[in-house]
Amino acid sequence: MTALIVGAVVVGGLVVLMYISAVLRSKDANKDKPLAVPVGSIRSLLAILIVGGFVVFLLFGSEAIENEDTFDKILAAFASLAGAATGFYFGSRPQQP
Repeated sequence: MTALIVGAVVVGGLVVLMYISAVLRSKDANKDKPLAVPVGSIRSLLAILIVGGFVVFLLFGSEAIENEDTFDKILAAFASLAGAATGFYFGSRPQQP
């Protein structure tokens, strides 16, 4: 259980650091944008948070959840969510010529 919490804190911390980095790099150019970050930054942060959470759960979730049936159901739901987030993130990017 402790490893799951530590992993979640690490992933959350990385997302916060990436957000702060995006805000600091954007200067005053994005004051009219949501949360004052470049377009696409929030989408990428959400995708990283969801996929990072999935990886943490995959690595440490079996220690925290002792019932195997419950673990399998949560893992399937989390995998679907991570797949949808990844597909939306890469699917919403414009095509490169």
